[in-house]
Amino acid sequence: MQDKKKTIISGLIVGGLVIAMAANVFNLQNLNKSQVFKSQAAPVSAIELISPQSNSLLEGTLALHAKVRIEKDLVNLSAVVKLGEYKAEPLEISYENSENIILRGTIDSTKYENGNHLLKIFVYSNSDKSPTNVASGAYPIVVKN
Repeated sequence: MQDKKKTIISGLIVGGLVIAMAANVFNLQNLNKSQVFKSQAAPVSAIELISPQSNSLLEGTLALHAKVRIEKDLVNLSAVVKLGEYKAEPLEISYENSENIILRGTIDSTKYENGNHLLKIFVYSNSDKSPTNVASGAYPIVVKN
């Protein structure tokens, strides 16, 4: 259990575990289990991945579509998608309403090695001196070229 706590606190994702962070609660999901751990970390909204779905097969170019609920006072938002340890790519942000944003982009599988990867999405508020992570999500994806 000690290793899982370290993983959650550091925000790393290891061995097929997916950590979604929302409102000071970390939700650790494994294939057959769901456990909730409290944290004193700053609140981070969870991102709802619409497409591709978790565990999808990524072949060719695929459209990415996600939704996230944000605080009304957040401004100057930016978003990126990252597959595994590869370079982060920017995402387009549009406002659905004053509390929800839509994230869109594309993922080209030919840029990545075949196999299991973790698709990570991050939303940042750039209103302070340094960017602040306000939303994040991680989803398993299989690349096949």
